[in-house]
Amino acid sequence: MEEGEIEQEIVSALDEEARERERDEEKDRLSGTYVPFQRAWTGRNTGISDEDIKKLLKRHKLDLHGVPLVKRGDTYRYLLKGLGEKMRKKLKSKLAEYNEAVNWQRLIKVMHLPIFGSFIY
Repeated sequence: MEEGEIEQEIVSALDEEARERERDEEKDRLSGTYVPFQRAWTGRNTGISDEDIKKLLKRHKLDLHGVPLVKRGDTYRYLLKGLGEKMRKKLKSKLAEYNEAVNWQRLIKVMHLPIFGSFIY
């Protein structure tokens, strides 16, 4: 083989490796429709504390219809904040599980191990 042919083969191999790496990265990306949380219309802020809102919700048995109109905006924001916290906690744990699964898949691929169901977990 001539020197030019060897260089061409090396460049071709590197290009193929880069394309394969790109395909692998594409598989790891999240897909689907992105739906942002719009919070533009949440009512007026009247300065009610979280403790007062908790008491208000307890008094009205978590029924927003019983909450006075002037306090609903604060109550709604309080409930949204709680929802966001719960979602972040859940997402954080699910993301950790996902990362672990991806790492196992990469390990299996690198070591060329046969896959038989979910025997690793």
